[in-house]
Amino acid sequence: MIKTTELRQLDVISIDEGRFLGRVCDVDLDPDTGRIKALIVERPGSRFLWFVRSDDLEISWRDVVLVGEDVILVKNRTWRR
Repeated sequence: MIKTTELRQLDVISIDEGRFLGRVCDVDLDPDTGRIKALIVERPGSRFLWFVRSDDLEISWRDVVLVGEDVILVKNRTWRR
């Protein structure tokens, strides 16, 4: 089982494009189940704030293919900004 604190600051890579999408800056949890719903990814060059900015990506947990020690691999889908 992975802790949400372990996800923060991991690099997120799209497996379809091989492109660096950014780093995890927050995690959206389902309050009823405690399960992860989505990762909030801070785009390169943006500064972290305490709220989701328009240039941050929200990537559904369903799109996560692999969580490694240093990186998270995701499928390329339509992500919310």
